[in-house]
Parts: sequence; structure tokens; C-alpha cells
Amino acid sequence: MVNLVLDSSSLISLSETCNIDCLYFFQHHSRALFIVPPSVYQEIIANPLKISCFEFSAVRLRKVVEDGVAIEATAFELKKRTREVMAAVNNCVRVNDKPLALLHEGEAQCLAAYWVFDVIALAIDEKTTRLLVENPQKLVQILKEERVGELEVDEKALARFKEVTFGVKIIRSVELIAVAAEKGFFRQYKQFENQAFHAALLAMRRAGCSLTDKELKEYIEVNV
Repeated sequence: MVNLVLDSSSLISLSETCNIDCLYFFQHHSRALFIVPPSVYQEIIANPLKISCFEFSAVRLRKVVEDGVAIEATAFELKKRTREVMAAVNNCVRVNDKPLALLHEGEAQCLAAYWVFDVIALAIDEKTTRLLVENPQKLVQILKEERVGELEVDEKALARFKEVTFGVKIIRSVELIAVAAEKGFFRQYKQFENQAFHAALLAMRRAGCSLTDKELKEYIEVNV
């Protein structure tokens, strides 16, 4: 069985672009199971169900959980590791002598879930978390360039965060779509398979999934 952790940003991208069915496709063809931490469930399902303009997206995502394609992890299982992640990351950078909260609980729980459960990757589109894990120095440079204030970096705390998150594999929702395409997800559109795949990638980018022109071209070339 293939297990992945899903962050709010990746789930929203899939839902808002009508690509959520790819999760069902993965479950059917790869016995994949998607894990949703409790803070993510609260953020994208429980709370939006009470807000009319977000309700339909929340209903779609709730169905994914109720159908057993995704499971909501329990807070108890993640509590200790989430505290470790939060303590490690939110002391890395100070702005005007105050700690800068680089991660919120949802992202921290996703990183915690990576270690608590037997997963192969964390699907997340949100840029800050991806950079923190993959290239924290680049994130610090971006913060400096944005001149958010007098910025200080605690290199020891940053090194501790890198230890805590060492080995975490990050993917984006668009990569899920690309893999689904390779496995035949878009064959349901018959002669329009390639057109549907290209349109899905463009929809993901418009929805906010950070995808450069070069990456878009590479995904298309690989899957044509």
C-alpha cells in the first residue's frame, strides 16, 4: 500500500480544479491511502462547511474522507512530534527581535504525520513549507529580500529543524496529476486524453499551484 500525507494547499488545488477524482484513481489502481492531519481537516472541511462560498469544496473533500480514500489522523498520535516540529522551526528566524511563525499547526502536523505514519511523501503546494524542508537558506534569502524587518537567523535552531525534517520527501499536487496521467487517469477522455491532461495542469497553475513554464513543459513532454 502507498500512503501519502496531504496538506490543505494540495487538497484545495485538487478540489478547486475538479481533479479530486485522481485520489480515487490512485486508491483503486495502487491501493493508495491519503492521510489528512486533524488541523488540515478542520481548515478545509469542518470550518468551510459553515461558510456558504466555501461549502461546496468542503462537501467534496468531506466525501473523500467518508469514502475512505483519505483518513483523518488523530491529534493524539501527532501531538508530540508536532510540538517538536513547531519548537524547532518557529525559533529559527526573528524579525524585529520577535520569533517569526514560519509554520502553522496544519503544516507542522503534516510534517509530524510523515514520521508517525508509514508514508512515502508529503503533498504540499504551499511555498514556505516546501522551501523550509528543501532549501531553508533560500527561504531566508527571500525573507531578507522582502525586507520584512530586521531579520536574525538562529543557525543552530535552523540546523535542528533540518535534523527533525531530514529525509522528508515533498511533492506537489501537480506531480500527483502527472503520475496519474502516466497510469492512465485521463484515458477516460479517450481521444481527448492529452488535451484533458494539459488543461488539468493549466488549471492547477491558475489555482495557485506554483508551476513554472519550464516545469509545465517538462510534465507535458513526459506524459504526451
